[in-house]
Amino acid sequence: MWLLHKQDDRQSLVVMLTCQFVEIMGGAEKQCLSLSRALEGRGENVIVLSSRVPGVALDDGAIGIRVIRFWCPSPPQLAGRHLLSSLLWAVQALFWLFWHRQHIKVVHAHQLRINAYVAAVASKFLKLPSVLKLGVGGEENDLVVIGRRKYLFGKAGVDFVVRHASRFIAISKQIEDDLKAHGVSPFAIASIPNGVDLTRFAARIEETQAARAESIKDAAVFSFVGRLSPEKNVLSMIAGLQSVPAPKRTMVMLAGEGPLREAIEARLQSTRNPLDIRLLGAITDVSGLLHRTHFLLLLSSSEGLSNALLEALAAGVVPIITDMSGARDVIPFENYPLFSVSGSEVDIAVAVRRAYALDPAVWLEWSRRLSQHAERTFDLESVAMRYVELYRALSEPGASVGLRTTRETSQVNQA
Repeated sequence: MWLLHKQDDRQSLVVMLTCQFVEIMGGAEKQCLSLSRALEGRGENVIVLSSRVPGVALDDGAIGIRVIRFWCPSPPQLAGRHLLSSLLWAVQALFWLFWHRQHIKVVHAHQLRINAYVAAVASKFLKLPSVLKLGVGGEENDLVVIGRRKYLFGKAGVDFVVRHASRFIAISKQIEDDLKAHGVSPFAIASIPNGVDLTRFAARIEETQAARAESIKDAAVFSFVGRLSPEKNVLSMIAGLQSVPAPKRTMVMLAGEGPLREAIEARLQSTRNPLDIRLLGAITDVSGLLHRTHFLLLLSSSEGLSNALLEALAAGVVPIITDMSGARDVIPFENYPLFSVSGSEVDIAVAVRRAYALDPAVWLEWSRRLSQHAERTFDLESVAMRYVELYRALSEPGASVGLRTTRETSQVNQA
């Protein structure tokens, strides 16, 4: 239903804004879904505003979270030549927020695209508290993306978002620095990491850690979990793996779909290599795969706080990872041996050689350290509680939304 039922009118809503939901299941969508479920478990009344595009069949009843979908001819986050679709979605979302404004506690945008403008307009004109969570840091951070010409509004649009959004979520130190570089006041930044549902991995982790420490003596299992797309650097990753003579039986599992699948298949058919590389397609629950995996491959050029990485740590998988935005936030150990300097084939090959050379006891030590760190830092229930507290603070009558820009902060300090 496009409008809420009458029984919802008495409840305070947490409204999630995500341009697509479930049908593509990228990192932002996975976090939106898992956080929404965790918030519902803590008594919050969550509803997701997303899109419906032609040719995509959806079963929202199986999600367990209420979803309102606004029709548009193409995915609204694309903008550019699809800008009319973006604006159509934004108008529908804003009308919905206006109609239900008296029953909304907070508006929470996941990965900033056109939804960032919707949230900022809702704060400015509807007086609704807004939380904007960036998905990616570095040169291609979300504020850079929404400031491009394809979103029409340019720098003025980004300045509007920065000035009127109530809080920005930094999931990594890199993103916090990016926000400050765009003029966001430290008072308007909340540092909250992504969360992972540890219950999916807790029951089997000790058993499988011991089994994998034994099996790595004779065989190594590498896994990639994610979209088979250029930004994930999958082709260079495969080339780097194939360039290293395998000292033991090696299996490489690629879990995911994407535009590079055909190119990957063509490469595997055209190259003779002893590695057993398998394309598994998309997997709904990766816990079974991760419990068989020694090394996760995460060699992107840009990430936020990767869901695949958090799930891998929770399962005791030791990652080979590019030293990029967010990586040091997740793996804060100075002596961690499997950082790749870059995503080049040469640097990937160096990291793979170090992985092969790990003694089983050393692998087990890192597996335990990383899984314990994930339990302490990225537990989804703890993350959800931090959002509950943030929503409560922003929605209390007379609550201050903080100083949103560094200019405002400077003016107060001078006074």
